[in-house]
Amino acid sequence: MDQFISEQKREDVLLRLRKIEGQIRGIHKMVERDADCVNILVQVAAVKSAIKRVGILVIQNYLKNCVYAAQDRKGAGGKGEDIDEWIDIVSKYIE
Repeated sequence: MDQFISEQKREDVLLRLRKIEGQIRGIHKMVERDADCVNILVQVAAVKSAIKRVGILVIQNYLKNCVYAAQDRKGAGGKGEDIDEWIDIVSKYIE
């Protein structure tokens, strides 16, 4: 697959992933010190939401960069393979 559209988009994803890493370390510490289950679950939900957002950004970039670019390279005749690939990727993401 092709790369991200821009360095800015890549940096946005990397920044989000670093924040998620910090959140997970925080959850780890909460569990170690036997924090309240509700507070832990709130943080787990926040991580889950953040991961979902990263996935959405990657999918958006994939569509903009890979699928559209492939269409430009192949012309109208090559649509089916790219759409099937996109469907497969999105299906794996939402499982």
